[in-house]
Amino acid sequence: MARQIRWVRAYVIHARTQDGVVDYVDFFSRIFTLPQSALRIQIHRELVIAVNRVLIQGGIITVRFASGNPEEVPLLYNDETGELAIATTPDGTWLASATHVAIVPESRVIIVEGTRRGVGATNLERYFSKVVRERGLMDRVTLDISPLPSPSFEEELDRFTRIREAVIEVGRPNFDWDDNNDMLSELAADSGGQKAQVAVVAAKGQSLEKVGGIIQVIREHVSNGLANIRNVKIFGRKEDDRADSSLTLEKHQLQATVDVEATLARDVEDEIVFAAEIELAERAQALIRERGERSEAER
Repeated sequence: MARQIRWVRAYVIHARTQDGVVDYVDFFSRIFTLPQSALRIQIHRELVIAVNRVLIQGGIITVRFASGNPEEVPLLYNDETGELAIATTPDGTWLASATHVAIVPESRVIIVEGTRRGVGATNLERYFSKVVRERGLMDRVTLDISPLPSPSFEEELDRFTRIREAVIEVGRPNFDWDDNNDMLSELAADSGGQKAQVAVVAAKGQSLEKVGGIIQVIREHVSNGLANIRNVKIFGRKEDDRADSSLTLEKHQLQATVDVEATLARDVEDEIVFAAEIELAERAQALIRERGERSEAER
């Protein structure tokens, strides 16, 4: 029987209005108590996101999003003849992809299923911002969904003996850049920026400093519980390696895999994937608490 491996990944939410920080419990409660028809949002010309299923229980919101292009004309390929034929769908229906998402508003954790054609973090940012504005829930909300680094990122970073290049991109934290006390955040705050990126390249044959400088900035942001990192890339040589390699946040984001049968009934699939997402959310919350306590102890 065919099986599928699904990835679920952990993120942290940073949202703000012109008046200040967002009450996340109230924010998501307002959204997901709307009628289902009001949760259908046009993100851009070729993408609509709707909500197919939502359950709020024990402080966790589990959502199955449906996404696709209602104007797309589906085509069917015939293996025997090599011909393409236009498929028809019943009136008022369109081809959609499903994405499972679990949200813990109180801790600002969101777990997103990684699907090739589903809803990713970037489009969820757009979705939540648009739904509160278009449905009159809030005037203006800026929302960022940032990857939560796995402990393996710091472990891999420690293995580098020579670092040729380092890049970090961060988004504005929950309310203000003052939430982080480092030179990159100070530069972004002084510039009135929404995002900031810096890249440092070592001289030929040399290495960047592994204590201080940009590497220290990266370490501080990675170890921040409620991380506001958009992306990180380290390029250089690890101990015992004969060739240079790269370290990216994409490969070392807190995540888990789910093994499901391709032919499972939708409700059974939901139960399996949501259970894995809730388990990952618990791990994410524990990691955030641990990093927060460590940061407080180091001050």
